[in-house]
Amino acid sequence: MSGIPTRGDVAARLSEAGIAWAEIPLGGGRDIIVSALGGRVYGPFTPGSEGTSANWVPAFFGSREEFARFRASGHWNVGGERHWIGPEIAFMIGDRADYWGSYVLPPAMDPAEYRLVTVPGGVRLETVMELRSHLPGAGSVRLTLAVEITPAAHPLRYLAGGTGAASYAGYSSAVELTVDGPSGQPAESWNLNQVPGGGTALIPAFSEVEVTDYYEPVGGNLRRIPGGVAVDLPGDTRFKIGLAAAQISGRLGHLSAADSAGRHTLTVRNFPNDPSSDYSEEPDFSTHRGDSLHLYDDDGGLGGFAELEARGHGVGGQDGQTRSRDRFTTWSFWGTPAELAPVAQTLLGLSLPDSTQG
Repeated sequence: MSGIPTRGDVAARLSEAGIAWAEIPLGGGRDIIVSALGGRVYGPFTPGSEGTSANWVPAFFGSREEFARFRASGHWNVGGERHWIGPEIAFMIGDRADYWGSYVLPPAMDPAEYRLVTVPGGVRLETVMELRSHLPGAGSVRLTLAVEITPAAHPLRYLAGGTGAASYAGYSSAVELTVDGPSGQPAESWNLNQVPGGGTALIPAFSEVEVTDYYEPVGGNLRRIPGGVAVDLPGDTRFKIGLAAAQISGRLGHLSAADSAGRHTLTVRNFPNDPSSDYSEEPDFSTHRGDSLHLYDDDGGLGGFAELEARGHGVGGQDGQTRSRDRFTTWSFWGTPAELAPVAQTLLGLSLPDSTQG
């Protein structure tokens, strides 16, 4: 096992394990792979069977034996984009005073087996889960989570200046969350896209956005820049931050580290930011709420990745909503800094980090 797993590796491992999967062409020879295992989306991939993914694919996909060992372990972390249910503080944390010691991921959430069916133009994933809340008096909640994944048109196609020189591929994940019966515990869809360590997140903001540390402090990895913040995500230093919905735009960029040819991947995520929504995630040490966007950087022990996390609207709880619908869209661009800079300026209103400008 060596190097970065390719599109061919992902397809081979899923097929060998008998896991249902489907490809969705995105144009220009690029595509994504949707897997029933954990309801994952891998890609977009650069063209061909040896193409590489814009999001993070764990190294064990490069070996049939390593992938089999991972499957036997029952561990959840198969990379890609996934959908969990928040808040984490309710469904995963048994004791706020012992956050990591009491952390248990419900198997019904991940590694859940999804039903995968093709639909016109894309793929639909669906699973049913019953989750117990650890918060006093909240009880359990039974949920149906459905995700419909389809190609996304070039976001710059109607501009007078055209779409620019950068290559493009994109897709949308339309999420429907339904609660079965009354529940005292609110739940919300939670879209997480894992990216390789070594990149930088770019978040536009309307003012000096409030940033909350959830784990170890972000420290110097966060920089205030004109129009927003930049956050280095090295993939080897654990931290998690939340950004206040009232002060951000509903867009997030991620610029990868340069490849051997000096080219980068710029991923722009468009998510349903709504400051009127509750966004019920809380750190263990306070009842702070209202963050629609979170960034997580792993300590490197699981392969060197980071996560771009966006929240959807809630169901259950006191407002009594039984169904929510959200759309999370990923636009990926490949090119040199000169080719990507106008994309970042147009979609994010931000400049690329100085280190990419030569």
